[in-house]
Amino acid sequence: MSSACRFEPGEIIIKEDDVGETVFIVERGRVDITKEKDGEKIYLGYMTSGDIFGEMSIIDDKPRSATVTAAEETIVNVIHRDEFFDILQSNQAAAVKILKALFNRLRETNIQLLQLQVGKEGVGEIP
Repeated sequence: MSSACRFEPGEIIIKEDDVGETVFIVERGRVDITKEKDGEKIYLGYMTSGDIFGEMSIIDDKPRSATVTAAEETIVNVIHRDEFFDILQSNQAAAVKILKALFNRLRETNIQLLQLQVGKEGVGEIP
């Protein structure tokens, strides 16, 4: 069964490379997503009320891809692996909502990668 957890600003909710057993839905507050590269913290974005995170490592059985930290007082709904899969199998609307969130992130990442590539090569140039 899911449960609500409260996090204070600066408190790490999930840490990059940890094993994932839970999914989180932001009920209130804001979380920052960061990734470490060459010892440096890289800011990837943030999530607010209604956003879901942590589902990737549950679905693909790989370690957490980023660190998620409470940016302000934050309450998240925590869903454990088995319950998450039960929801996906029994609730088509919830499954579609999760897929839409994942596809939205993929689209945003593609845009960011394109912007970085254009910035490296010069505006308007085709690689």
